[in-house]
Amino acid sequence: MIFKKNMFVVMTRGRFAGCKATVIKADENSDRVVVAGIAKVPKFSDKEEKVLKKRMNVFVKKINKIHLLATRYKGDTGISNINFDGAFESPASKKTAVMQVTKVFETALINKKVPWLFQKLDLN
Repeated sequence: MIFKKNMFVVMTRGRFAGCKATVIKADENSDRVVVAGIAKVPKFSDKEEKVLKKRMNVFVKKINKIHLLATRYKGDTGISNINFDGAFESPASKKTAVMQVTKVFETALINKKVPWLFQKLDLN
């Protein structure tokens, strides 16, 4: 199995193409993988623009393995503590999951846990 828990991937298709994500759950029997990623990488700037540019857009999706590109990077961002069992049953539960992931990613950014995840993707 290529995709494992806490592995970083790059989305290749769809609305979030080119965005980095981390694998939350991957089954060998299923062709779907649950990922959580960052749609908009936060930027650091002066005090006036700090609130606008430091904002982070996060997504949680169940996606086909074909649309993911595996990377060599792995790391624990703290997402393993969140329960995603009923996250895709209703829009309200998915929204709470996204809010929890946002908090985890913000603390990981402040503590500089996984610097590769928060850098802009360079394709050169």
